[in-house]
Amino acid sequence: MDVANQLDHPTRAPMATRDATVTPATIADPTALGLASFAGPALLLSFVNAGVLDTSALVAAIVPIGMFYGGLIQILAGMLEFRRGNTFGTVAFGTYGAFWLSFAAYTRWFSTNASAAATAMFILMFVLITASLAVAAIRVNLAICLAFTVQTLSFAVLTIASFRSSQEIQHIGGWIELVAAIIALYAAAAILINATWQRTVLPLSPR
Repeated sequence: MDVANQLDHPTRAPMATRDATVTPATIADPTALGLASFAGPALLLSFVNAGVLDTSALVAAIVPIGMFYGGLIQILAGMLEFRRGNTFGTVAFGTYGAFWLSFAAYTRWFSTNASAAATAMFILMFVLITASLAVAAIRVNLAICLAFTVQTLSFAVLTIASFRSSQEIQHIGGWIELVAAIIALYAAAAILINATWQRTVLPLSPR
């Protein structure tokens, strides 16, 4: 049908409008992406807090990785969880995406002029939020529940370290954070591998 003929029939609806059987596109599960972007930057940060890496690594490596992988990608995962109707995933990934963006900005531009108490209060806020996520995750699966529970403990120890300006306590918090990152990385790998293989290869909870 040429353009002139289309103009002669202005009331005819387009094919997409008339077809009532159009199937909406399927959205992939973003949980593995969110957990991976949660675990990756946390793994690097844990090495700094544990004293394995020098603090210069904060600006050189952790800030850009935290900003883009931990921040933007995790917020994207949170919005995809929102699209899927997953409240837990929306809050968890949205919160930690914002955490990494805030942490990157704080480390890059504000930490040198901040007091120890200010840093402690920054971490303390996420202790409370992460604790609520850990309680909610009891109904999700064991791996994710453990990841947020251990992360809560890590943040609590790091908060105490900041209030006391104690490097020894900070190192303890860093090692605990390393455990949380490894658990989250396992959960991300399990979800990815199980979805790809279409069967349970790596369990997320005891059977």
